[in-house]
Amino acid sequence: MALGSFPPSIRNIQPIEFGGVIARQGFVFQDHVAVSFCLEMLNSSLVEEVWCETLDDITLIKGSFGGQELVEYVQVKDIELGQLWSIAKLCEHEKTTQNPDGVGFSILERSLAHDRCVEPCFFRIITSLQVNHDLEILGYPINSQFRQTQSSKIDKLITEIDQRLPNIKSENGNGVDYWVTHVFWEVQYSIESVMQKNLLTIVNWIFGRGITITPDLIESEIYSKLLEKVRSAAEADWKKDPNQKKIIHDDFTSWLTQLADTVITLHVTPAGSKLQEKMERAGIAIDYIHSAQEERRLYRQEILNPSYLDLSDHRLIEAEVLSNLDHLRAKMDNSEEPEGFPFYKTCLSKLKELVDMLPTRKKPLLSTLHGCMHDITDRCFHRYVREPR
Repeated sequence: MALGSFPPSIRNIQPIEFGGVIARQGFVFQDHVAVSFCLEMLNSSLVEEVWCETLDDITLIKGSFGGQELVEYVQVKDIELGQLWSIAKLCEHEKTTQNPDGVGFSILERSLAHDRCVEPCFFRIITSLQVNHDLEILGYPINSQFRQTQSSKIDKLITEIDQRLPNIKSENGNGVDYWVTHVFWEVQYSIESVMQKNLLTIVNWIFGRGITITPDLIESEIYSKLLEKVRSAAEADWKKDPNQKKIIHDDFTSWLTQLADTVITLHVTPAGSKLQEKMERAGIAIDYIHSAQEERRLYRQEILNPSYLDLSDHRLIEAEVLSNLDHLRAKMDNSEEPEGFPFYKTCLSKLKELVDMLPTRKKPLLSTLHGCMHDITDRCFHRYVREPR
């Protein structure tokens, strides 16, 4: 950079190289990670834009309290090392098609090289494998209290990297110390773990709008479209239209809302409507129906954000409740149990017995079992009257 000149804005910088878009086989992990950043825009305005394979694997444009944009450059690595990530691997010259002998840039050098804009820069490394103890400090958020109290570990890490990569500088004149203090190392383990977190985010978002939708439907009708969106952005040609590679906060939330509304209109009835219909058909009074709806709502909320029982306990409860209800329903259909409100009372009595019988880590609340039964009913797996033969 010329003396006295100022670096350009992030919006006026060309990619260092354009080879990343070619032959995207093996980029599935990166695409799921990109979806996770897009989903952050649903509940927060912190992430304003997600750029796919522009300046780095993923580039995040963030807002700040001072009104100035911040930039976070994200490298995603889903590779089998046969060992934990180490300082040596971080500083090792990467072997590429163009540089099969490893005569190129290391992961750290590639990351730091993006520090060439006027906006404050931060960095993130996302891997599917853990780091060793030398890099553990980078797994804590940049502004965390732990990092601030472990300055000796930070200094030692900077020294060891400096010995391997002496005198490296970004175009903005920043070196290893800047990178180490501005990087966050995140471990996501697998495609499946990232995908499950993303699906849960969508479920919570839709549930917050008062709609219950099955994870299978979300995965097939919504999540698949999300993956298509980030893949299209990654595969777009920067030289032809840079904007095609950018997913913008307001545009994205509007697009996803419209997509979800379409799926809900075509495939989903309002949450609790089937439960009400089945209870009314059984001649159950309206006050019981209102209580059942509230128990079902609280049960769904607990399933999505467990605070008392863990997920494995919830699965066990649902399996046992479903099995017991199947048994009772078979007796009702065989005229061994009365139908209607008396059968509803029989089901409630069975749930009260189950509270003390279930082998869960914690004793479940009776309201949890009630909510489970009402949710099962709403999903058309239970009823309180005989079906016509």
